[in-house]
Amino acid sequence: ITTNEKIKTYRRQVDQMGFSFDWSREVRTSDPKYYKWTQWIFIQLFESWYNKKNDKAEDIADLISIFSSEGNTQVNAACDDDIELFSAEDWNGYSFEKQQKILLQYRLTYLAESEVKCCPALGPVLANDEIVNGVSERGGHPVVQKKMTQWSMPISAYAERLLQGLETIEWTDALKESQRN
Repeated sequence: ITTNEKIKTYRRQVDQMGFSFDWSREVRTSDPKYYKWTQWIFIQLFESWYNKKNDKAEDIADLISIFSSEGNTQVNAACDDDIELFSAEDWNGYSFEKQQKILLQYRLTYLAESEVKCCPALGPVLANDEIVNGVSERGGHPVVQKKMTQWSMPISAYAERLLQGLETIEWTDALKESQRN
């Protein structure tokens, strides 16, 4: 209710300023028609691992099959640095819970303790571009760093592929450059 009221107020204010927008193209991240796709892509990433040998994401079921038949000694994946090596016999003897814990070290989305920038006055975690000279851009409130468990992605493992992919999409040069940086 609050979000919808704020959207109405924002739209009214923008219209009063005389700006011309095609409101039929509006995207609301609070709309289930929108966030169902962010949830869908998260599931696709969660159900995938990055095979460095093939330089692409593959289904986690394929990795489970490799573990079941060969173990992980020959797997070249984007994963945690402290991977314990195991045989197929070891894998097949592990409990379901232990197998899932191991798989979390290989998935394209994983839980990690990360340093985040928080603004107690505003409430949320802030992105780097929302902080100017150590304070929040909005309101000039103090920003502190703290550890937080959150979902992460090993983007650096396939950064070069992401950069090459920028050349194949029709985005503005400015947007491509911001992604490169």
